Amino acid sequence: MSKNLIVYGANGSGKSSFVDAIEYILSNERIEHLAHEYSGHNQLLGVRNTNTPQGASSVIRLKFDNHSTLTVEISPEGRVNYQDAPPGLLEEVQKWDLMRT
Repeated sequence: MSKNLIVYGANGSGKSSFVDAIEYILSNERIEHLAHEYSGHNQLLGVRNTNTPQGASSVIRLKFDNHSTLTVEISPEGRVNYQDAPPGLLEEVQKWDLMRT
């Protein structure tokens, strides 16, 4: 069973955006540390990496050991599209205890 994850990379490579995206998914589209800076729909601005090419969507894809996948795509306009396989995975993931994850 996988329990550890290390995220590393150069400055500006998307490490914080990656972690924020995980929090965004788990906490039903809310990023706690951005709550004072952005609210509601504008929190998407915190998920998208500043180096994302203009016009490109931001995508996070979670792949689990059992081959389940959860994909979240945020368009440049802020539209969010979820795809989960099997269906219902998103709801299960959002039940996780964020502080323990």
